[in-house]
Amino acid sequence: MELEASMAAKGDKANSAEPAKKTVTDASEAESRAAQPAADGNKKPPGKSEKSAAAGKSQSKAKAKAKSAAPAAKQVAKPKGKAKAKPTGKAKAKPKGKVKAKPTRKGKAKTQPDAKAKPVLGPLAKAPLPGAPIVRPPVKRKPLPGPKIKRAPKKSTRRATTKEKLAKAEKQPVRSGKRPLDSIRVLDLSRLLPGPYASHILASFGADVIKVEKPGEGDYMREYMPQLQGMGATFFTINRGKRSIAIDLSKDGGKEVFLALVKRTDIVLDGFRPGVMDRLGLGYEELKKTNPRLIYAALTGFGQTGPYAERAGHDLNYMALSGMLELLSDSSGVPLLPGVQLADVAAGALPAVIGILLAIQHRHKKRIGQMVDISMFDALLGMMPAQVANYSATKLRPKRGHERLFGRYACYNIYPVRNGRYISVAALEPKFWADLCNAIERPDLIADQYAEGHAQEVLKAELTRTFQKKQAEDWMEVFAESDACVCEVREIPRAVQDPAATRRGMITPVRGKDGEIYEQVGVFPKLSEAPGYVSGEAPRRGEHTRDILRRMKYTVKRIEALLEEGAIEEHGRPYVESPPPQDDT
Repeated sequence: MELEASMAAKGDKANSAEPAKKTVTDASEAESRAAQPAADGNKKPPGKSEKSAAAGKSQSKAKAKAKSAAPAAKQVAKPKGKAKAKPTGKAKAKPKGKVKAKPTRKGKAKTQPDAKAKPVLGPLAKAPLPGAPIVRPPVKRKPLPGPKIKRAPKKSTRRATTKEKLAKAEKQPVRSGKRPLDSIRVLDLSRLLPGPYASHILASFGADVIKVEKPGEGDYMREYMPQLQGMGATFFTINRGKRSIAIDLSKDGGKEVFLALVKRTDIVLDGFRPGVMDRLGLGYEELKKTNPRLIYAALTGFGQTGPYAERAGHDLNYMALSGMLELLSDSSGVPLLPGVQLADVAAGALPAVIGILLAIQHRHKKRIGQMVDISMFDALLGMMPAQVANYSATKLRPKRGHERLFGRYACYNIYPVRNGRYISVAALEPKFWADLCNAIERPDLIADQYAEGHAQEVLKAELTRTFQKKQAEDWMEVFAESDACVCEVREIPRAVQDPAATRRGMITPVRGKDGEIYEQVGVFPKLSEAPGYVSGEAPRRGEHTRDILRRMKYTVKRIEALLEEGAIEEHGRPYVESPPPQDDT
């Protein structure tokens, strides 16, 4: 046996030196024989003693290689019978090294897994590699129950850009005398929101508004945030197209200038508390001596008379005393702070404009002016005719959930939807309510529109459950072709971008002095023959002081004297208030 082993070792050396003369299979075939019993357990390996002795050394050397090349060796191994040498010629010896598996058409090594021995993967093998993305199968959500959305095909309509809107607005002809108030001059002594917004509406329809401001102070809404072109954004919006003159009404020179302006003025808009102008000697009774045709509009919180006439206040105070704030409370009865200045705008500015226009019409007939007394407290009460009438009839305090338009019925209410927003339902008429019930596929609710008691609570719960199944946009598509009186509750950014606002000119571009384009609130109401528009920008304090005085034939010397006296202020020139006169007594 030792002799045979030494001869086999010499044969191995000869095979490695002369691979062309090799007649026995190479190491890979030996490895395939070693792996053959694992693939086919019923077969016996070759039984020749000389071959097993000769392959002893080669098998021990190839064991480490057989582990890495096991798949390739399994592929080379034949499923049945003994391994046979190639019938023709000399067998070609394969080069040493790792055995490469034969590539498939796609270039990947094709392996034959073991039919019996299946690899067992541990928890670490199943876990993804560090940093590898976790791939989860997509989850298909089932559609929620409810009416199907009939999506209309989108129209390919091109919207005009802001610059195109501005170019169109600037090309519109501005004709003198076109607007209904072109020949009217207004002296606006008011500050903040109610009075300036009233004069802004008058200016939009042609009135020449001169803002009379206190030197060194002016309208402090200029300082409010946010800022636009160096002034408060609200001030910039409601004071466009006005002129500014700074006059100290407590000085003789200032009174002289103010009375000179009153002679050439149609309307004086006063925003002080009652008695302030009278103490300055510039009340209505004095001014009408200078100009009998003068219309004097006094805009205050509680009017010129009454127990609250001298009381200071703001928008929230007037709403609280009028009873409106209590009606704006939540379900628990806690009053809510409104996000809109209802008293300043709806009960202040708008009644002031109405009163001024009525006085102008009266002056055309009688050729005489008059005083217009505007009280925001009065106007707030006038804005609640239904609530005051119901109280007069029943002597019962209006309470949430007990009034027709105050949460009593489900057909006039606000409901949450799926995306955390809300929709408003105002289907008061039976035909609108029927459209709503049919649109949400609940015709069984039509008969309960005005059912009383517990039935209304059940109806509200049913609508709440139904509306929470879809988002606001989806519900708007459901109600797109029905007269159900259902609208989404929008935020300001979405409201100002609505085509209903842009196409009607309620959001209009304005070019500033810096060349930038700003979108501002447009003009209302819309007149067919004399439409209103806004031109110009908000003035600086005292920006037009010298120009206005020069047009009234004031000399340069007199203007300089008034400036030195501190009776007037000019923009861009430091204002130096003159010291008070000394008491010689």
